This record gives sequence, structure tokens and C-alpha cells, in this order.
Amino acid sequence: MSLNNTYQLASNPPTPMAWEIYEQIVMNEWNTLLSSEQGNERSFQGFLERHPCMLPGAFMLTVTSGHMPLGCAVITQPILPDYNYRVPDFMWLAMNSAAIQPVLIEIEAPVKQWFTKSGKPTAYLTQAIDQLVKWRTWFGDPINVQKFRQFYGIDGLHFRDFAFHPVYVLVYGRRKEPNSCPSQAASRHYMQGPDQTLMTYDRLKPDRNCSDLWCVRGKPGTWKAVSIPPTTQLNPIMAHDRSQIMGREEAIRINPLITEDRKAFLIARLQYWDEWAAKENKGGWRLGDSE
Repeated sequence: MSLNNTYQLASNPPTPMAWEIYEQIVMNEWNTLLSSEQGNERSFQGFLERHPCMLPGAFMLTVTSGHMPLGCAVITQPILPDYNYRVPDFMWLAMNSAAIQPVLIEIEAPVKQWFTKSGKPTAYLTQAIDQLVKWRTWFGDPINVQKFRQFYGIDGLHFRDFAFHPVYVLVYGRRKEPNSCPSQAASRHYMQGPDQTLMTYDRLKPDRNCSDLWCVRGKPGTWKAVSIPPTTQLNPIMAHDRSQIMGREEAIRINPLITEDRKAFLIARLQYWDEWAAKENKGGWRLGDSE
């Protein structure tokens, strides 16, 4: 949209952290974590919550979308309505102009082995893959799909004709082990599927397209911000989704990578965009406008 915009951009705001600097910081910390705390899954959960740009699937997994994920954020420990078992570690609600693709992500410790000495999948790997099967089975029930769509607000008229294709990602182990011999690499290949992706921790890296995406937890309508990256910028396209998130000020304050003047600007400017997003007649916006 581009006509009759009703907002005013801030004049000379403090600049966000440059992507190149942030990317290097993230990779340095990631490599340190991989080498020093491989057995601690909580450390990896926390790291990925702080840096959602590391998580695959924001712009769909099976194809590449030009649309932001719903909510403009990854959901940590997402709720599956009336599902009383282990939930995914993360979930993107990826989409394009014709489909919604929930991307359910399970992470396991990078020290866990893929195969036994005899070349068979380890019990750890089998259990992890079985978790994906359980989620796939749950989504196989149309009643559960309807509950999910209602819970996440994707059952209305706008989304009525959108295809719905959940996909499942397992992040497990390190690259060197399953690639150490041809037979194991082939076995790993055949564990993949049209809606299932298995990848090692070595595959994860910062995605510049995710520089504006946050991490949240909770329920739609009462989302709570877990992290807001130092590369984030405020813009009209994301204003409505971001106005629905609580705890934004605290997430900004606790991020040591955001400068103090930038923190003050973001916290004050969020109120402006909230008020604009609440307008009944907001007009349009220009792509690329921010702050």
C-alpha cells in the first residue's frame, strides 16, 4: 500500500545495530556455546529465544515466502490447544498469499548421537523423531486443526481459503557424525520427508531476513515479548502485530546489545505506533518506511 499514509516517521532516530555486527556477535557466541555447553539443552533454548534469527522456517520451510510470519515473531513453547503432552520448543506461523505453514521445531542436545556403532539409529534419535510423529498425528485430526486455527486467529474470513500445511523440524546432533560414513549419510537422507526436516546444529546460522522478528510466549492477544533483537526497527507494516505484545519495554531494557539512547527511543516510539495501529482509518503505507 502506498497512498494517503497518516503516520509521520521519526527524525534522525538512534540507529539500530548494523546487521553485520550483530551477525558476528551471534556466531561468536554460538560457536562458543557449541564447544562449551553441548549437553545443556536449556542453554540452547535460551540462546535461540534471544536470537530468533537463528531458527529455520520463518519464511516457510518447503518454499520461500515474501510474507512475514504471523505475529512477526517466533513462539517459544507454543500451545497446541487441548494437547497435554510435550509441545514444540519453537513454532513459526509462516505464510504466503495462499497458505499457512506452522513450522514446529524440536531441538535436542548437540552431543546426542545419530547412530550406534552398528549403524542403527540411537534410541535418542528414534524418540526425537517419534515426537514429530505425535505432532503430525495430532494435526491429522481435522478437529484439532480447527482448534488450532481458532486459537491462533487464523480461522476467519481472510484465511478461509488458505491451505494449511504444518511441517516439522528436528535440530539434532552435529554434522560430523552422520556424515562420517556413506551409509549413515544415506540413512539420514531417508529420514527426511515432504513435511519433515532433520538438521544438525551446524546448519543453524543467522538469517538477515529475520532481523526484525521477535520471540514471544503465551497466547494470542496476551503475547509476552521474550526478546527483541538490537537490529529491530519500528514500521507501519508490523505496528498492529507488535501492539498486541506485552512486556516489550522490559525486553528492550534487558537486551545488553541495544544502546541506552536506542532503548529510550524504542520504548517511547512504540506508543506512537500503538496509537497509529489503533486508528480506524490508518490509510496506507510505503514499503521501506520505518521508525
